Amino acid sequence: MVGHGLVVLFALLAALFLAIGIVVRQRATMDVPEEQGVSAVMVLTLLRRPLWWGGTAAAIAGFVFQALALAYGSLLLVQPILVSALLFALPIAAWEVTIGVYMIVKGFRPSPVTDAIDREASALHELAA
Repeated sequence: MVGHGLVVLFALLAALFLAIGIVVRQRATMDVPEEQGVSAVMVLTLLRRPLWWGGTAAAIAGFVFQALALAYGSLLLVQPILVSALLFALPIAAWEVTIGVYMIVKGFRPSPVTDAIDREASALHELAA
């Protein structure tokens, strides 16, 4: 039988990976034009973004850890820990904003990869207009 310590570890990992998935997928949707809302264009746009897939992979990892925690532990032990995903998501999102502000202040120059992402977002905004 797996001990409570391992069940708690699985639940904490589930909460952490679910929080990362939430923040990363939300970041991936920031560039989708508001006019599109929830539409086929938005879904197709997100399916082409590696960032969205990374967030989805993190969420899937979170679900796997959640299943492991629930397989070996009680719902009464696991569920309160899973709720902490919201507590993890807030600092992760704040850290992302802080890093962005720091990079802007220090004169960050986009790499070819981030520049291509910015051009893709601009092209999407032009298509929506």
